Amino acid sequence: MLLGWTQRDLARQSGVSLGAIKAREAAGGLVVGKESTTKKLRAALAGAGIVFLDDTAVNGIRDALAAAGVVPVDEDRLFGVGVILRA
Repeated sequence: MLLGWTQRDLARQSGVSLGAIKAREAAGGLVVGKESTTKKLRAALAGAGIVFLDDTAVNGIRDALAAAGVVPVDEDRLFGVGVILRA
């Protein structure tokens, strides 16, 4: 929990319905729904200081972790949908 937000908080901050947020979480990492919904969610999270990394950055992080001898416990969960870091 990076921000301490509930689903209801995210809905309020993004203008996305609570039902749409619940459906996305229930999809288990698959992106479901409209692109406009994704943009609203990303904008709300970015506005709160969350930084989204693209695949190039994720691969760089993976390489740096491997070079340091650090292996993520669950790499699919950490890198499968993209990494979100607190700014």
